[in-house]
Amino acid sequence: NEIRFEEGSYLIRSTIDDGVLVGPAKASFDVRFTTRVEVRDRLENAAVPPGGGGVTIEGVLVNNGIVQNVDFEFFFEVLGDVENNGIIAVPSVEFLGVGAEHRLSMSPDSILDSPVFLSEFEAATLIAATPVTFTEALDLGVGTLALEPGASLHFGMQSGLDAGSVQANGNVITTEAGSDGLSDVTIDQAVFGDHAAVHGDVLLTGEATVLGTLTSSPLAAADITTEGHLRVEGTVTDGDHPVRILVLGDVENLGVMDNARVVLNAIVDQSVGVGPGIAVPEFILESHVAASDYLWFRDGVAIPGETGPSLTFDTLGADDLGVYHCDTDGNVLRRIYVAETLGTTDVPVPAPAALEQNHPNPFNPATDIAFTLDRPGAVSLVVYDLTGREVDRLVSGERGAGRHVVTWQPRGAASGTYVYRLRAEGVDVSRKCSLLK
Repeated sequence: NEIRFEEGSYLIRSTIDDGVLVGPAKASFDVRFTTRVEVRDRLENAAVPPGGGGVTIEGVLVNNGIVQNVDFEFFFEVLGDVENNGIIAVPSVEFLGVGAEHRLSMSPDSILDSPVFLSEFEAATLIAATPVTFTEALDLGVGTLALEPGASLHFGMQSGLDAGSVQANGNVITTEAGSDGLSDVTIDQAVFGDHAAVHGDVLLTGEATVLGTLTSSPLAAADITTEGHLRVEGTVTDGDHPVRILVLGDVENLGVMDNARVVLNAIVDQSVGVGPGIAVPEFILESHVAASDYLWFRDGVAIPGETGPSLTFDTLGADDLGVYHCDTDGNVLRRIYVAETLGTTDVPVPAPAALEQNHPNPFNPATDIAFTLDRPGAVSLVVYDLTGREVDRLVSGERGAGRHVVTWQPRGAASGTYVYRLRAEGVDVSRKCSLLK
């Protein structure tokens, strides 16, 4: 039912369940709305009694008007969901609840002109059910922003994202030129649109696609790590500060890459599709191993003078195509395929052993890994992170001929890409899997 307000009236130390606020609604301290509250016209903090106001939304807030701050402080806490079809302009909107899931939806003309926070030390999820635009800061703490299908993410001039993780699910992420951009965040399945600025440490998991321009923000340099497939259809370039990329997967360039540095450093084979050419002044292939002797090869032929742990190109183009590897103390751990277009990094697995792709993948909390032996023998099946650190040893010892299935249920492992490696009867093969929490 409607609750009508006139100028000078206000709420204080009240709980209202399933109400519709009409007129100039004012809230002083300790006002709670449960189940659902709809703002038809205006909700703001009360000037009488003086000192500010505080509102807690325990259900769903449907804003069809204006929620704003007038003088003093206005504490705005949300334990439920927000549907914004108007304007929200309060000092901050804080979503509360350990492990809670909050839904945020915005109509095309709505404005969310408030800093938005998830509790700093409480893992929670903010679900964007529609395209969302933040004109002030978004701070996820240790929580997650999950974009549902069709829910693009945009940051305005004075806004940015600091910390937490984003499950982009292939939705487009953009920032206004000059905004703080994205920093110290993990993004899965990202698609960067017309303009996207980043700085600090940014981890991209799954496939990442650049459609427009990916650059550094005005604040600091960008250090990007890509665990999966990086596809550049637009431009990756330096802004006011350098853009440095550590690649743990593959790179497919169909546009322009002229940022400061790209480093390929993984424990499995990698591929580079140079496309029209890569104008990165420091494009580095790392051997990824500590050794006393190094010797780099291209198509099986030693490269004169290249006897260090890395191989550096000042540009990468048609003259550099080939298969590269580094011989370290007589060992060859991986190969880097440099081609005009990106091919597969899968290496045919010879008999007498075969390693299958895990299922399901991505997974949470567990996945099955299967391998087949043509004859009995010693088997090692080990899981590594992308730095080469051993995470779990699943099999170590004799196994009989036939197909074997091992369940991996990581405990305490972070979301990201992992490599599982089978060694058996002279076969050494690896595959990647993705843990999503």
